[in-house]
Amino acid sequence: MNSVFKDGEFLFHDYMNYRRLNVNKLNGDEYANVVEEYTIDKQDLKYSMYTRNQTIRIYVKKNIPQKMLSFYRYLKRIYFSSKASYIFFANKNKYKYSTIYIAAGNRCAGTWLSEILAMTLNGYSRYHPTENYRCKNEGYFDINLNIANNIKNKLYVVCTHTPPKSSNTNILNEYLTKYIATIRDPRDIVVSLYYHMKKYPCGPTSLWDYGDNKNLPWETLPREVISYNKKEFIDVIIEHLFPGVLSLMEGWVDYSLLNKNVLIVKYEDLKSNTINVVQNIFSFYKIKIDDYKIIETIDALNPKNNDTIHINYSTGRVPINDNNYLRPHNDWDKHLTIDQKEIIETTSMSFFKKAGYV
Repeated sequence: MNSVFKDGEFLFHDYMNYRRLNVNKLNGDEYANVVEEYTIDKQDLKYSMYTRNQTIRIYVKKNIPQKMLSFYRYLKRIYFSSKASYIFFANKNKYKYSTIYIAAGNRCAGTWLSEILAMTLNGYSRYHPTENYRCKNEGYFDINLNIANNIKNKLYVVCTHTPPKSSNTNILNEYLTKYIATIRDPRDIVVSLYYHMKKYPCGPTSLWDYGDNKNLPWETLPREVISYNKKEFIDVIIEHLFPGVLSLMEGWVDYSLLNKNVLIVKYEDLKSNTINVVQNIFSFYKIKIDDYKIIETIDALNPKNNDTIHINYSTGRVPINDNNYLRPHNDWDKHLTIDQKEIIETTSMSFFKKAGYV
């Protein structure tokens, strides 16, 4: 299977599989060399990984005038927005609330949760606001009135890393009333970030510095980190990336302690007791769903049964054929040094207490 992003380019982890390389068996320099080879090969439309459809798609996007492409995308947005509005009003008596909004912490299974909700609920679909709805000089994951008006009265499941600042919560409260925030043990997040960034050294992820000056809730990492060894790589994550990631989660926990319209979902609970957590979410939204529908969805989204879903999991940390693959990956102590563990725990002390991790 070829997963694609941007203009149809194949993803790095598929490139690694194609070349039968294991990212975790390469040292820093070897890994950096493979990343460089990938950036060259994906530009070559004659490279053997490209299918004929991908090649045509990339060629068309590069050669059709930008104005024509923009007009096509505009018509496409209008069509799908109108269709989503129709579906909402057709199901208006079935659901008390419309869009389900997930303010996801990094590596907290927000994508997986959004897939479960969208697939289980009839009429719902996953949706992510495009660049066209964003405003200049605002945070990249902030919600604004353009986005709010686009997702209200729709049966969408939105998953994005929205921080809990007042401008965001005010809009969410007015337009959606209820929403969800996902969190995870910070020690586990750091390890997951490492494996995720090794899996996607060239995108699609908002963790690397691409030089596009996006206003993100965290500090992105420079490209030279690619050649670092595991300890050095994780050290940089802890120093630069982790503080913003932790702040986003802790902010939502603080907000939830004073406001009952946001539901905190722990990654560990979601992965170990999925049916009960999902039913709790449906109860939060006043929706009644039989357990068997949730079970069917979870089975359909299992990467062991559906290879089109595996790109949402970080590979390499736990092999897909491992019995614990779908369990919470709480083996952080095997990946962190004593000093790294102490730094994370000291920084996260207040979060641990408020979020119930101690």
